[in-house]
Amino acid sequence: MRFSPGALAVLLIMSLLLLMQPQNTDAAHPKPGESGYRGLTFPAALPGIPLFDYFTRSPIIPTGPAVNGFYKGLPPFSTKVSCNVCHYDIVANESRNRHSSMSYEKIALPQYGVGYDKSMPWISGPGKFGKWSPAYNRQLGNMNTTYTSEADLLKKLDMGAFEFITECGVCHVGGGPAVSNPYGFTFPWRISNVFGADRGAGGIHNNLDNVQRNQSIANDFIFPLLISSPYYPLRVPLNPWDYFVTDNSVKKVDWAQWGYNGTLDLDCLMCHQEGYNHLSRNEEIIRNKRLYNAATLGSGIAVIDPLAGEGFNMDYDASKVILGADGSLYLSFSVTDKMTRFPKGENCVHCHMPTVVKNEAGNVDWKKSFYSYDAIPSDNPAEPGNMKPARYLSDMVKRGDIWNNDEVHKFLECAGCHSQTGKFQAWKPADANYMHSPGKGYDPINPGSDEFGGTVKFCYDCHISLGDINGDNVPDMETFGAPLGDSAHSRAGLLTNIVTKARRINTQGVEEEFTGNHLDVISCTTCHIKKQYAAARSVDFSTGGQFYNFVGSPLDQTSGPESIDLAYSWKETTPVRLLPNGTPNPLWRRLIYPFNYVTGVYWNNIGSKDANADGFTTGMSNNGEIVVGDPFFQRSVKENFVISVNSENNRIPVGLLNSSVFDTQSIKNDEGAVVFTRPGEIEAYKNLVTSKDAGFVPQLVLESEPYLITHNVLAKSRFALGKLSTDINGATVYGCSDCHGATGGVYNGQINMIGKGKRPDNSPLPLTVSWNNPSDVLTKAFYWDKAGNKKSASFSDLAVSPKVTKFLNRGEFLGYDTTRVAELNNNISAAAYGLGVNPVANISSVFADMDTQTPGIQVYISVAQALAAADAQAGNVGSSTYTWTSNDGTAIAAGQTSSVTFTTVGLKSITLKVVDEEGKSSQITQNVYAVAAPAANQVTWADAAGSLGGVLTISALPTPNNSLRIYWGDGKVETVIINGLVTATRAHTYVTAGNKLVKVYVYSSAGAQLALFTKTITVDGAN
Repeated sequence: MRFSPGALAVLLIMSLLLLMQPQNTDAAHPKPGESGYRGLTFPAALPGIPLFDYFTRSPIIPTGPAVNGFYKGLPPFSTKVSCNVCHYDIVANESRNRHSSMSYEKIALPQYGVGYDKSMPWISGPGKFGKWSPAYNRQLGNMNTTYTSEADLLKKLDMGAFEFITECGVCHVGGGPAVSNPYGFTFPWRISNVFGADRGAGGIHNNLDNVQRNQSIANDFIFPLLISSPYYPLRVPLNPWDYFVTDNSVKKVDWAQWGYNGTLDLDCLMCHQEGYNHLSRNEEIIRNKRLYNAATLGSGIAVIDPLAGEGFNMDYDASKVILGADGSLYLSFSVTDKMTRFPKGENCVHCHMPTVVKNEAGNVDWKKSFYSYDAIPSDNPAEPGNMKPARYLSDMVKRGDIWNNDEVHKFLECAGCHSQTGKFQAWKPADANYMHSPGKGYDPINPGSDEFGGTVKFCYDCHISLGDINGDNVPDMETFGAPLGDSAHSRAGLLTNIVTKARRINTQGVEEEFTGNHLDVISCTTCHIKKQYAAARSVDFSTGGQFYNFVGSPLDQTSGPESIDLAYSWKETTPVRLLPNGTPNPLWRRLIYPFNYVTGVYWNNIGSKDANADGFTTGMSNNGEIVVGDPFFQRSVKENFVISVNSENNRIPVGLLNSSVFDTQSIKNDEGAVVFTRPGEIEAYKNLVTSKDAGFVPQLVLESEPYLITHNVLAKSRFALGKLSTDINGATVYGCSDCHGATGGVYNGQINMIGKGKRPDNSPLPLTVSWNNPSDVLTKAFYWDKAGNKKSASFSDLAVSPKVTKFLNRGEFLGYDTTRVAELNNNISAAAYGLGVNPVANISSVFADMDTQTPGIQVYISVAQALAAADAQAGNVGSSTYTWTSNDGTAIAAGQTSSVTFTTVGLKSITLKVVDEEGKSSQITQNVYAVAAPAANQVTWADAAGSLGGVLTISALPTPNNSLRIYWGDGKVETVIINGLVTATRAHTYVTAGNKLVKVYVYSSAGAQLALFTKTITVDGAN
């Protein structure tokens, strides 16, 4: 790229390096002399951000003073070049911006490379640029091929690169496939001189293809010739980058920067300028196909001179630009003050979700805020923008999102979770975690392009981890005072470990089952999201257009009487199973998440000929995998219908060519277009197609994909599954029935898979499709089971005649059969799992008392004593743990039954503690005396001859000791101080002869009992 001397001077001044100063991290763009959040000081010598000519990359210099408040007759400016002066590191790394790259670099070349799916060979890659979806149904051409003729191109090309840009570019920030082709046909193709000679690295561009191509471009511009000319080989070859199809004719793109289309440069202001005019930008892209004007008009600093023809002349608003001393234009502070570090929500929603409802009253431009680009209905049906039905904003279609007050996080705006995440940084390309793109979650449908996955804030980042995402006890992100959920979850029983077969990663890095709590199997969003407006349930391509059938509330109600009937399936919280140190990732779980299912309705070819020219037909083997489809191009489908306009001046199909089959149809879609619902309609269309070519046999496919639901978390007071309540008697009622039981909403109930049509009176009616021949219609809906296997469910009822589509049971999206659903619904009550039942500790074991005549219970040391506890919760409900301890530290195994063996003598306290599944506890203590068991012959009696007396001898006394207490068996008790003797003797005289039970207690100096010796002696006075 060659810059003029003036441009180089500006670049040098603007590139003065960093002065680190404290700054507001979300402040407006710094003014001259101020520092931004990156520490870059804006040069005080410059009046503002310079504007560079889109075509020449030179500063824009007015030819005269402002007239009526405008500098007139100037070229559009390039935001990429203007921002590049300082933010060159970001611009140079636009591939790390998924909004820019759209994964175009992952196109599957050669076949079987990255992103190539052998079962769907018409898909070019895993990213937005190249990915086919039944909810989009456009097939990007093979970007590395050329065609032999226009007829060959018409046969093989559905969508070229330029058409992709003009369809997707309205929400594409530019760059990526809009300016570069890494597979052989590089553009932009501005040659270094008018005759196509490449000046090499010193030229205006150094990424040209070859001299022949450059010469061909120049010839096409200077000496236009028909493609059929014999000199055609010198021209730019027919390829998907240079050519596209519209109105069934081949159109050539002029990517050259002086040309009629231009390229779509990276447009930083699209995200970072408050008040950016997306509609004006999109009109240039869609209606006028003047890509070079898009950013200038979007910024709102200029308008097109209506007398200037093709839009090469811009009139710049003098209140929004500054005329510098050097004679060139700069952005004024009125513009730069509205540039913020984090994109505002109003910028994000222009592409992602509506901010109003249809036909909203008042001073609201509902069309501008409701549709995704300028196919908006107008007052003139002849306008090119009305050749296609209006497209709704993407997230409204996929997820039913609308930016209203339902969302409790609305005050954060989009950046609160998508930019301020602590998981990536946006301006240091050398850092490993660099990405200049909003954070995103993990895409369960398309993980192949998920290099940015996991960079958004997740619920647990704020509400469990308190912003500490790396576990070092230091917050890594702003949590905005997010409350912890543990207390409420615990009270509701959701942290109770009663859920069998939860899954986690073990120390070997593989999945294992364990008994966990509800949060181990259910995502936060499942319990906290409810959507009470509309979402598309199907996108109908069966008539060659793109029409939507909705579920939920009417489109003109923000929060209507109905809710979107969400389905639930399994998804991993993160694909990271092991941490860098090799330990299991504690955050990994496979949880139940909410999804909106969007069904693509399109025609697939099951005949013998190849409909989309990818080299395969349905059912063929592609290197060991069966090809699942051969979708017809939309334009070939549209050719078979009669087109008219509806009440909003949108062009819609109103009937089948040369057929009256739709004349009596009462059900239409929301736009008033015909829909296929009956056997005769399907058969009439099949006959029409096969009559033209018997090798083509249409099959109507209804293919449904799940889109993850993440927005519209409601306040707990408004909605939450499983929360506690109180009955009329003031008793606590657990929320089990919110999910379990016949009316629970997670795996009970049915899902409408197609959406609603309209009767003639405009009242809604759920759509169904019926057919006769089994091969006429194929239905499939993708989901994941608990083990993570991707599966497909049919929503066809083939047991009736005619065959008909049906609703799917929610349990099917979880991989549950009717038996499992019945189990989950059977007698599910909180009390059955111990919730609300307080535990009671009770020692049920009975100790054998070695000395029944002495107070307390005596047990022998070195003898195992059995321990047992009664059920902690009546009826043996719930799951309690039983823990035993002793005051002397003797180890006792946990369990409802156990045993203890004391090795020392003395008073022992045995404590039982029970803890139930809710964490509630109870404990009880029982005391026993541990004494030494007497050994044989430790006590002897020497009877005195001729009297009733004698001498008692006690040997092998435990030491250290202090005293003996002797119970002589005649009612007399004697205490004897022995002071550590091992053997002690004591004389005693009885009053009567006979057998006497003698007990000898041994005590320590502290009064603790050390041992008990017993002996039955015989006193014989006749000796």
